[in-house]
Amino acid sequence: MNIRRMFTVIAGIFLSLSAFAELKYIEIETIKNAPIVQVKSIDDFESIIVKNKISTVYQHKASDSLIVISENTYFLFIMNGYFTLEDFRNGNLLLFNTGSDYNEAKLLGVNDNSDIYYFYKRNDFKSIVDCRDAYKNGFCLSGKKKNLESDIYYKAKEYGFSNITEYNEYLDFTTKGFKSKNDMQTAIALGFPVTEEFLVENGELKNSTILYQMLNDDAGNDFYKSQELGFPNYAEYTVAKEKGILTFSDLQKYREITEYCEKLVEQQKLDRNFALMYYQISQLSETELSLSILSKILEENFNYYSDELKRALIKYKNTKKKETTNTSDSTKSTNRNLFQNGKKVYTIKKKPASTRNAIQETLFSTENLKKFFSIVNISEIGSYSEKTEIFKRKQ
Repeated sequence: MNIRRMFTVIAGIFLSLSAFAELKYIEIETIKNAPIVQVKSIDDFESIIVKNKISTVYQHKASDSLIVISENTYFLFIMNGYFTLEDFRNGNLLLFNTGSDYNEAKLLGVNDNSDIYYFYKRNDFKSIVDCRDAYKNGFCLSGKKKNLESDIYYKAKEYGFSNITEYNEYLDFTTKGFKSKNDMQTAIALGFPVTEEFLVENGELKNSTILYQMLNDDAGNDFYKSQELGFPNYAEYTVAKEKGILTFSDLQKYREITEYCEKLVEQQKLDRNFALMYYQISQLSETELSLSILSKILEENFNYYSDELKRALIKYKNTKKKETTNTSDSTKSTNRNLFQNGKKVYTIKKKPASTRNAIQETLFSTENLKKFFSIVNISEIGSYSEKTEIFKRKQ
């Protein structure tokens, strides 16, 4: 109840007490044949009582009216369910719809505020005490659905929240997948796309018929997953997802390798296959290696990378290359038969080439290394002898 309304109510009650406090009410069954004047306004009815110093008022329940007699005339006032003029005045000032509502509110002990009465009636509170507590703490949402507000109130209490603001905050971050309000704020600061708050706005339900039944959002899941995998913000997490990379450390490694390779592509006009080979050779710690051992070590070193990083690098090295073959053929399973004395005794089922096999066959075979050394200038990282097939790392 606002301050202005409160003063109006107090003033109205004061006036009604002064005018109506001493009236005696007598219930009657019938009205004699006499002139009847229906008074429209309670103020006019009051003035008749005061002017004529009337102390007795007759209640005629059949017509839901009060009657006073003055100069052989019945002055009748429709009461709209109220029993006394004091109650009529007070009930209307408090905005009760009918006298019946006001009378029931008196029995419940909530006739001081019609909002609380109607709040109680449209819900299923266990007690008036709970109803007043819910009203005081913001759970009066003008919801049209039966029991909506009491359901929300008891749900909030179940989770340990005493007011709607705290409960709204809890619902907002939990339904979006966050463990705390602080986590959600951190996620927003890091650029994660968190949907706008859609709980209670200006006392009305917003975008939801039941306050605590809302659609979950993936923002929290993405936030925690990215934190676990070491990503500093959503932008980096998005870049990694686009490349199929799972961790921030792999993304950093991917950037280190591809940036190195891009410089080689630009400087030496290499294709990305050879640029990637160049990078891997530049990382070797061994000083002198035969071609076959070099091939093996490069394969092993490459396979220290995660499968996701290897796939991203394979995709990188194939960038801007024309498709010359049906790539689906490489994923088909092929079988190899074992024969003994001319008869097939067993069939080995060979799975599609793995990431490891694919990269070994395309990059680090001895044949490909020979081609690499014959074309690429490696003077900055070492030397290679075609005669001995020995690679020497520059110290």
